[in-house]
Amino acid sequence: MSSKRSRRIVEAEKFVLKDDNGKDRAVLCMGDFGPVLSFNDPWGLPRLTLELRGEGPMISLCDPNGAWEARLEATKEGAVVVVWEDGGKRGAGVSAQADGPDVWLSDGECAVRAKFTMANGHPCLRLSDAQGTCRLELAALKDGPHVSLFGADGRPFYSVGPQRRP
Repeated sequence: MSSKRSRRIVEAEKFVLKDDNGKDRAVLCMGDFGPVLSFNDPWGLPRLTLELRGEGPMISLCDPNGAWEARLEATKEGAVVVVWEDGGKRGAGVSAQADGPDVWLSDGECAVRAKFTMANGHPCLRLSDAQGTCRLELAALKDGPHVSLFGADGRPFYSVGPQRRP
């Protein structure tokens, strides 16, 4: 008999950790986009999920009904943090991506209604209607403040700010 410690490999498509009542409390498996580790509450609903998706890791926190409440995701474009309420219908998010950081708020229909961003190095606030059409834009440009009002068709009907020079 060899004095070396033998290594054992266990292979499976899914590992499930059950509690004394037979409920799935942790699951390790392959999801649609990569490996997933899910931690479940005593009723078997996922409350914390760790995923390694195609472009990066994601951590999700769920409410007692299994709906997302918070998510942290990292991709090649940058990082995103999102929090929801009302079963994932209303939320807020922060992202730091290649085109600049954003902070946004969504309504009960999942439409982004307010967004604060850094566009080309300048702060900009955009307020949108329920259809997601920008209706008001406030920007602090290098040459001064800029305000634009937009119609329901998304076309500007009023704009004030510094005159552009060629």
